[in-house]
This record gives sequence, C-alpha cells and structure tokens, in this order.
Amino acid sequence: MTREEGIAERFGLVGDWAAAATRSGEGLLDPHAIVADAMVRYPKQFGPAATVADVRVQFGDDHVLAALLVDDGRLQTVVERGDLTARLPRIARAADIGTLSGRTVLPDADLRATWALMRSVGRRRLAVVTDRGYLLGLLCLKRSGLGFCSDAGVSARAAERLSTPTADEAPETQMLPLTSVARAVAL
Repeated sequence: MTREEGIAERFGLVGDWAAAATRSGEGLLDPHAIVADAMVRYPKQFGPAATVADVRVQFGDDHVLAALLVDDGRLQTVVERGDLTARLPRIARAADIGTLSGRTVLPDADLRATWALMRSVGRRRLAVVTDRGYLLGLLCLKRSGLGFCSDAGVSARAAERLSTPTADEAPETQMLPLTSVARAVAL
C-alpha cells in the first residue's frame, strides 16, 4: 500500500475520489516533505479527567478546532466543536465524546497527500501519532488552506493574547465613548 492509499484509507476515502484527493496541491509543498516536518510539536492537551466544560473553555479561542485528550502520552480521543452538543452535561468526561477515526495521521505520511486530503474533506486539524497511538504533535492547516501553523506562530498568538487586556481586566478602555477617544487623540 502506498502512503497516499494509507492516508485515503485512514480518512475512509475510496475509489476515484480517493485518487483525486491524494494528488499533490499546486506545488505548494516540498515533494519529499512528511507530516512530521510541518506539525506543531507542542499542542494543547487535556488529561483523561477533562470535562466537557474544560474543552468548551478551550474552544473559546477561534484558532482551537480540536481538543486532544491524552493519557500517559497516548492519544485517547480528539474532540471537535461539533462533538459538543448542547445536551452534554458540563461534568461529562470529554474522553468519552470524541473519536480518533479520521482525526489522526502518522508522522511519516506524505505531507502533500495529507494536505490534499485535509482540503478535500474540510478537515483542518489532524493529531500526529505513532503506530502505537502516542501523540507526537498536531498538523494544523491554516484557515487559508495554503500552509500549516508552526510552533512559532502558535507561541506568538499566545503571547499576543496575554498582552491584550480583556474586558474584565480593563473595563474603562472598553467603555470609553467615541468622543472621549477623539478628544484624547487630539490632545
């Protein structure tokens, strides 16, 4: 089985659609690159005791599309926003909700083929795991679909969030009337 066929099988793609989905994408990526070359190596993780409420808090950041639940280094499940229905109790174990099916990829998988598959099925996050299920990282397709997130980019966004005051931290700056701001700028 080729790498492309393995990736197509992991996504559950068959026939002509699988063949079309594994074609490389417009010369965007190095033809010899593998998933491990582009993965985020330090993704956010939850332990096995995490609750639905814990995961919902993480999804407050619009860059977060998947929650990785890990126990002793092994990926237990991947929870996506759509998995969290309104009926789920806040105290439910998040590990019981997601799935690994179609949400994982091996580190040595062909990056171009994986990118093409992610785009074809509309998936922007894949957990990168060993053949024994140990979490190595997260492959994060950018919103544009034209590249992958990096550890440096993730760190920069985290630092930016920490340096930007929230409404709770600086309510006076959030509530200034426009005329007051105009006067302050004019001075």
